[in-house]
Amino acid sequence: MHRSTTRPSKSARRSAAAAPPSRTRAQVAISRQSRREAAKQHELEQFGRTYYKYLQLFEDISVSIRQQYTTEEIMAAYDREYEIASAEQKPGPTILTVEEVRHNLAALAARCEMIPKSLDHCIRMGFAASTYIHTMMDHLIGHPSQSYTFKDRCYVLYLANKLFRENNGQPSAPTGLPRLIKLIPDVPTTRGVTPADIKRWGSKPDDLTRKAFISEEILRRVFFVVDYAVKRHRGPCYDVQFEDTGTEELTFTAKQLLEMVANAELVTNMDS
Repeated sequence: MHRSTTRPSKSARRSAAAAPPSRTRAQVAISRQSRREAAKQHELEQFGRTYYKYLQLFEDISVSIRQQYTTEEIMAAYDREYEIASAEQKPGPTILTVEEVRHNLAALAARCEMIPKSLDHCIRMGFAASTYIHTMMDHLIGHPSQSYTFKDRCYVLYLANKLFRENNGQPSAPTGLPRLIKLIPDVPTTRGVTPADIKRWGSKPDDLTRKAFISEEILRRVFFVVDYAVKRHRGPCYDVQFEDTGTEELTFTAKQLLEMVANAELVTNMDS
């Protein structure tokens, strides 16, 4: 059999030697995954900084008004502003689009930039700062179309807490969010949630309804599980109320809520 004796030219051999080795599909996939993870990390850090910004604003307002006004004056202004805020709430779809959520956040941010001229203005700004925080966490990060996990939410809280402590030079946690509705007794009795609880609620989801929990992740948040239903698109879901968001009911998937209650305290002295 005749073999060709043609050899590559010197220039061809030099080009082949200089060319970098081609990346495998696995390497390309890893590179893309790394870029996605880096982008997500950047987003979470930005959320953490934003959370801290409005948490600090809320804390500054709380400290300022306590120094300038009596408790009676503060409560009277609080009641007036809460009535206004309740009247401004308009009925709408349970789940807003991401664009609608961002629009609401922009309006809240604008309200937080106002120059307060009275106690009522201060309370209004405090409401806006508090609402911005829970809207960002519950409606934007927690939006069904987003891929953020419960671990991601905890990381945002961790970053906000870290910034708060670093910039205030104190180990104490911030004052806390306002109590717009009363969901638990003033002196609650609690116990930790056990793996057995999670297993039971996972198999009997209705047993988790009508129960209240206290989360102590940076800010103390009280939430009450209102109802359970199987949604057409989202599957098993729970409607939940938070004391700091008023009568509004937020929807969480069964998986999301089980992750939340696993890290919370169960209130055991609820009125039957």
